[in-house]
Amino acid sequence: MQQIDINLRSFDNYYIKKSLQKIYRINQVLNGKIIYFLGFPTTKKKFTVLRSPHIDKKSREQFELQRKKTCLSISVENVKTVSLFLFLLKNSELPGVELSISVTYSTFF
Repeated sequence: MQQIDINLRSFDNYYIKKSLQKIYRINQVLNGKIIYFLGFPTTKKKFTVLRSPHIDKKSREQFELQRKKTCLSISVENVKTVSLFLFLLKNSELPGVELSISVTYSTFF
């Protein structure tokens, strides 16, 4: 039995939802079993920038950078289906999303 862990990171939740829909479609075709789906909290970074380079220290602007992260784990029976799943995932277009994939094989001696 093989387990595929997929981590998705993006600045917009819309892109994560669209990417998850594509991954679910690929998973339905290959008859994989979804073990768990995890949504992590949003990480936020705030930046403060001086508006004027000369005087007016009190005049500032604040910007916020939000990053969303989700984790998905899929269980697959066959090694060939794992390679086919990774091939289809690699060739599908997932704009605005950073993927991190790890594959775990369980072997019995």
